[in-house]
Order: sequence, then structure tokens, then C-alpha cells
Amino acid sequence: MTDKKEAPAGEGGGEENVHTESTYKDKDSRNEGAEQGSDATDEQEEIGPEILDEAPAAIHRPLSIVNDRAYAVTLFWLRAPDGQIKTKRVIVRDDGVLFGDGVIPGARPPFELGLDVRIATSLPEGREWNAAGVKCYVAGQRPDPANVFHRNVAVIDRFVHFNKSLADQGTMCELIACYILGTYFLDAFNVVGYLWATGDRGSGKTQLLATVSELALLGTLILSGGTYPTLRDDAGLGATLCIDDSEEISGDKRELFLAGNRRGATVTLKISDGAGGWKTERVHVFCPKLFSAMSLPDYEALSRLLDGEL
Repeated sequence: MTDKKEAPAGEGGGEENVHTESTYKDKDSRNEGAEQGSDATDEQEEIGPEILDEAPAAIHRPLSIVNDRAYAVTLFWLRAPDGQIKTKRVIVRDDGVLFGDGVIPGARPPFELGLDVRIATSLPEGREWNAAGVKCYVAGQRPDPANVFHRNVAVIDRFVHFNKSLADQGTMCELIACYILGTYFLDAFNVVGYLWATGDRGSGKTQLLATVSELALLGTLILSGGTYPTLRDDAGLGATLCIDDSEEISGDKRELFLAGNRRGATVTLKISDGAGGWKTERVHVFCPKLFSAMSLPDYEALSRLLDGEL
């Protein structure tokens, strides 16, 4: 007969006991962790979304004041290494900080802005703040306001003559220059006045509007053939609308022009919701406007504008 030998302590049955105890401890640990994870998940589910008291602040126009800070939105033209030309939107804050995506040198990422940019339409090409001006501003250069004013006066004096107007040539040039500078501060006001230039053919009405459109914020010279949707989009940007031959404009376009002299003025339109239905959208039309006509404005328009003969 062969005698059975007992396994020494720590061998055979001893190892089995150790592994068994370790297994129980691991299972207990996993169960405890699962319970803690379940509790954390329950806490996250209980938090839920935060209800905001009002809509978040956002930038709706290319030149805006939001929470007492000024912001300018413009486009940079970029040439890729393969020669492809494209545009990128950038935002400049009043302290000279630039925000844009990673391909723009020196720009901070857009999420650091802390604001949504909700500009519905594209900026008029050639009317945006160009890259050269933005670079100077970001580098710390600031224009002298008095110098800017006198340069505007000089340009108006060069191209427009006020022979039969409200005052002498110098005074009228200063008046128009003040109006032009005021278009860049639109977001600081609740009401904006209009200018109405009257005169016979060849008196220089269109020349006045063309000059102002080159100097004012997003200035646009509008002829009677301009379509309502394009005018509405320009007004939504806060552009300076220079409307020539105003006596030929009627209907919806006339209502659009006369309605936007107060902050909050909107026009409504129906747009597709992308799912086969329609939704209502309101476009703000508060913006500066200039008119030219051979006749005087009617009573309804007169309350909103300053009439001057050329």
C-alpha cells in the first residue's frame, strides 16, 4: 500500500484556499464599484438641464455691442499651399483680441469668445473690414477720431456740391460726415434718422448717395430695380442703404425702408424648416438709410428724416 502524504502548508490545498479568498475579494470589489458607478449615474441623471432666464447673448450683426463689449465680424481671404483661395470668418473684440479657427495666425479658438455668432447672411464682398486694417488694430494702432472726421469731410467736399442746400458747403459736408460716422455706432442707439436729398435732374443726388455708400458702414447704393429679399438681407446686417429714385419705390420695399428707424423693428418671412414644412423668421431692419428723389417726401416719411435740397 502506498501511504498518502499530506500536502505541506502553503502547497496544494493551501493555494486553493488563497485563490478562493482572493476571488471573493475581487468579486466584492467589482460589486462595490458597480454600485458606486450606478449611484454616480443616478446623480447625473437627477441633475438635468439648466433653465436659462433668457436667450444667451449672441452676435447678430457684423458690428455689435454685446454685454458692454464691441465686436466686429469680418472675413479674411486665405491662400492655401496648393493655391486654393478661400475665406474664413474672424471676430475682433474691442481690446484687439482676434478669434478664428486654427489656420489664422494669432487667433484664439472661437469657443473662447463665449458668444454665438448668428449672422444670417454673408457680408457684402468688398465692404467688410479688410485684413490690413484688422492687423493694424490687433497690433495696437488706433485711428484718431478727429482725423477720421476731417478726412470724411474732405472726401465729401471733393465729390459733392451743396449749392442750394440747407447751409453753406462746409457745414453740409460736416453734417454728412457726422451721419457717416454715426452709422458705425448704430448699435449704441435706439433710433436712427434718415436723410432725404431732393433736386432736379443733374443736381448731384445720386453722386451724394454714391459717395456716402463708399464711406458708411456696409454702404450699398440701391436702384429702383433692387429686389425685396436682397434689401431685407442688407437691412438685417445693419448696412447703410442709399436708395436712389425713391419716388419709384412702393409696396413692400417702401414699408421696409420706412419701418426700420427704431431698434427692434422687424419684418417676418416664411422659410423652409428642412423637413417639408415652413417656419416664421423675423429679420431686424433697424439701419441707416438715405433717399434721393425729385419730389419732397410725404407726411409719413417726413417724421423720420431730414430733407435737404441740392
